[in-house]
Amino acid sequence: RKVFESFSQLGDSWTVLWNVPVGLFGKPTATLRQIDFLLLHEHHGIIVVEVKGGAIKTERGEWWTQPRGSNEWKRLQRSPFEQAADQRFALQRYLAKEFRCDRVISHAVAFPATVVGADLGPDAPRGAILDIEDLKHPASALKRVRETWGDMPALPSQTIDKIIDRLRPTFTMTVV
Repeated sequence: RKVFESFSQLGDSWTVLWNVPVGLFGKPTATLRQIDFLLLHEHHGIIVVEVKGGAIKTERGEWWTQPRGSNEWKRLQRSPFEQAADQRFALQRYLAKEFRCDRVISHAVAFPATVVGADLGPDAPRGAILDIEDLKHPASALKRVRETWGDMPALPSQTIDKIIDRLRPTFTMTVV
């Protein structure tokens, strides 16, 4: 909810999609279900955001979460950064094939209930993290995410429209 509210502050130049199924991009697997948030912007490209709420901890590379209101820790099957990267690269392969654009995607992990002060590991640079403070100013935080992954070409608005049409189609089915 906090991430949704934060991204709702973004201006009209951003398109925000949530709960995007990845089955369209290839063979669905048990560990690759949906993209929590997919943000599209003409100058910042596409940003895949994985969200992990509640308390988070790692123990020797294993990630754990403690949902709000719970006293128990639940082991995550995979790092949230691995999840975000897998979703990013699945989408990237699909876009390269369908729209001939693949170098416009970056990824981040949002921790809406915590403050993160530094990198969380070699695959988790601070620049790719959105914490509770970043979500107060989402546009600048997303610019930083984009810069973390290097220089990328612009994403034409016509391509954004085509991607949205593919991911969120509009149709009417007539009863026969």
